[in-house]
Amino acid sequence: MRRCSLLVPLVAVVLFGLLLGGLAPAAAQEATPGAGAGADGVGFEILAVGLFEEPPPAPAVLDLARATFPPGATTPPGPDPGPSLTYVERGVLSVELEGAASLARAGTPEPTRAEGTVVLGVGDRLVIPGGVPFRVYNEGSEPATALVARVYPAELPEPGATPPAEPAQPLGTPEAAGPPIDFALLAGGVAETLPAGVAVVGLARLTYPVGHADPGPTRNDGPLLAYVEAGTLGYTVASGGSVATDATGQGEPVTPGQEVELRAGGGVFEQGGAASAVRNAGDEPATVLIVLLGPPEAFAQEDGTPAAATPSS
Repeated sequence: MRRCSLLVPLVAVVLFGLLLGGLAPAAAQEATPGAGAGADGVGFEILAVGLFEEPPPAPAVLDLARATFPPGATTPPGPDPGPSLTYVERGVLSVELEGAASLARAGTPEPTRAEGTVVLGVGDRLVIPGGVPFRVYNEGSEPATALVARVYPAELPEPGATPPAEPAQPLGTPEAAGPPIDFALLAGGVAETLPAGVAVVGLARLTYPVGHADPGPTRNDGPLLAYVEAGTLGYTVASGGSVATDATGQGEPVTPGQEVELRAGGGVFEQGGAASAVRNAGDEPATVLIVLLGPPEAFAQEDGTPAAATPSS
């Protein structure tokens, strides 16, 4: 597949056009960031793109959760064991940072450096590096909901290893103060390999029309997870590792060449390098949330040099 620019205004389009594999509309390569539809009728909405500058070594968990904060809810202060990308779907959230993060406002592709207390509205995106202590709270009068994509170590430290100075407190732990936070894990899996160094993370929503079928499998260059919000997909992996889960969270490895049904509440986790194809197997449009990781050096500017979106001061 041809290489494209990773200029800041096009980072989302290039990322999703080149890495999503069988779960992406091919026309996304030529589209503009935001929402649209490809020539095949597949609708796409690019929600958030960011950089994980120091992802943990593989094996590592990549997951996606939806966190709902009622008024007055707050997480305990503390760091996560790996980087996270937060996208606000509804309401207003405040984030208290004890270090630097990367913030992109709704409708603005270029991120900026964020410190101290940050107020997030609908469409805002925040990347918090692993190890940076933070607290998330809702001081408004309405519930607030955010999608959170995270990467963190899959294994505990070796026996005898020096423990961290402060235990990691993932978002939405039971120790959160105030009203309980509904932290619903949507999809996830253990990535056997991750990009070396900086990784690009992306979050998108795809809508497959009735009757859609990919013409053939395409390959992902990084680990990918998908969560079916509505409808039914027929999913086939041609090669590589893949695990399909149902609405209860039970997962089974997918046999190459054998189609499995992905229903609402279920999903799939693909290892980097897997090749897959999907079709709409139902009688209504199918909507899917996608999260993926990929190396920025896999993309180049027109002069052949690597490029990546970096926070401006």
